[in-house]
Amino acid sequence: RFEEVQLQGIKSFFTTVLYGVWWLCETYFSSEGDHWRGWRNGTAWMILFYSALFPGTIADILQQKAQRFIPASESNVILSMEPIFTATMAIVLLGEQLSWQESCGGCLLIIGSLVSGL
Repeated sequence: RFEEVQLQGIKSFFTTVLYGVWWLCETYFSSEGDHWRGWRNGTAWMILFYSALFPGTIADILQQKAQRFIPASESNVILSMEPIFTATMAIVLLGEQLSWQESCGGCLLIIGSLVSGL
């Protein structure tokens, strides 16, 4: 077993490396000049770091700590419902409309969760 903070550090390191390679390739192969207009904006960087630290890192660490106390099958069901929770919040908070493909996919996730819980 890994320590949660250590595991999150490894995950964050590899994610940073992969995104860095992606950015370098995008910068090198793109003919456009300025790719992200907010790179000089301090507020944009603060929002970026906040969203990486709190919803990203801290939420992952708390999730990993909580997974110690429940069986893997139950944890898998809860984590597979994340797109359902996200879509629900998008509808409630942002007034988004779901396409029929998204609705069918959500129904399949719910059915799969119910079947696995039997």
